[in-house]
Amino acid sequence: MIYTVTLNPALDYYLYVDKVEMDTVARAQKVAMHAGGKGVNVSKVLSVMGIDNLALGFLGGLIGQGYQKLMGDLRADFVSVEGDTRINVKIMDERSELGVNADGLNAGEKDIQALLSKVQKAVSGDLVCLCGSVPSSVDKGVYGRVMETMKSKGVRFVVDATGDLLIKSLPHKPFLIKPNFEELCEIFGAKIPDTEQGIVEYARKLLQMGAQNVLVSRGGDGAILVTQEGVYTRGAIKGKVVSTVGAGDSMVAGFVASVARGKDLQEALKQAIACGSATAFCEGIATKAEIDKIYGQL
Repeated sequence: MIYTVTLNPALDYYLYVDKVEMDTVARAQKVAMHAGGKGVNVSKVLSVMGIDNLALGFLGGLIGQGYQKLMGDLRADFVSVEGDTRINVKIMDERSELGVNADGLNAGEKDIQALLSKVQKAVSGDLVCLCGSVPSSVDKGVYGRVMETMKSKGVRFVVDATGDLLIKSLPHKPFLIKPNFEELCEIFGAKIPDTEQGIVEYARKLLQMGAQNVLVSRGGDGAILVTQEGVYTRGAIKGKVVSTVGAGDSMVAGFVASVARGKDLQEALKQAIACGSATAFCEGIATKAEIDKIYGQL
């Protein structure tokens, strides 16, 4: 069983225009709304791939009610909190995209306790994916706190987050973390060479800090997986990028889906690339047919 945790979900509101340009009034040619948030995106891809999963997190207000409807048949058990779920606006044209992300809900200690009681249902062998940002009212050590409360249960944790959220989780030895190249530079405050050697050097520092496996996504250059046993690389499939929104989350889903099926880490990396590329080449989250097509080309 795989659990995903999204403490700061967002109703993603997409506006497609002829040209993204500041200081002008543009008319949207198309409008779309999606239930967004990194963990929820992971759950969507897992469901597409036929992997049993449950989405957990926080939702609130009228926006939260609308969000639940947009999730459709996705299995979910969210904690209801005060305030409204945020709305993130994405303005897109054929060449570029502009995203404006709001802060999020006002979650408190009782909400965190309610969430912990739901996560505690995970048992040995399960995977729990802690994904994305948290509302400003929530301490950046919350992912580490979740992991600490379950350290004796044999549950494997995946952390896809940035900054202090990620760094404070490392002493709890997450099974996988997935920074992209820009986030890797941000973690260390360094201008890392965008080369395999440069990325591997700093990914190994994350291993020393506690991570068991580090998956660094590189956009059109594929990804590098750094483990205690070795380094694995895969290039990306070339294609027309429609939107990068959800591509990194799809990579996480592909990786954990393979792990859940007992595949080795090299196969997990291959599936991660397939899922990430497929989502980048379409609107929204890729279908299983789109993922399988890319997988067959790797």
